[in-house]
Amino acid sequence: MNIIKEQHNERNPLIIKDWSYGFKKCIMKMWIESVKGRGDRVYMQTQNPKTLIWNKPKVGTYSTLVVLYKDEKGHTHNLNLSPYMDKESLNDFIIKVGNYPFNELQTEILNYCKKRFLK
Repeated sequence: MNIIKEQHNERNPLIIKDWSYGFKKCIMKMWIESVKGRGDRVYMQTQNPKTLIWNKPKVGTYSTLVVLYKDEKGHTHNLNLSPYMDKESLNDFIIKVGNYPFNELQTEILNYCKKRFLK
């Protein structure tokens, strides 16, 4: 697991250049949106390879906290922090993300979870 150590938002998305689009390849943008009171969610937006017009973004469901990572094959996934995690799972999440540059809202959520579960 290779955590992507930079923040991606709508203005600075993660670009994936060889995303499958039917029988063709296209460009896809991925980013995380943080909303106070809701958490994080992942946006994915593909570019139509025929017209080069960006399709409507696909939006994931809210999670407490989301971090993007690449697996051993180079595929991009998201790692989620849940408020229902046990102490061991929270420790595992903290170890995996290492020194990830969380935004202000994400830092607040992570600190809350640490206080709640790691007493």
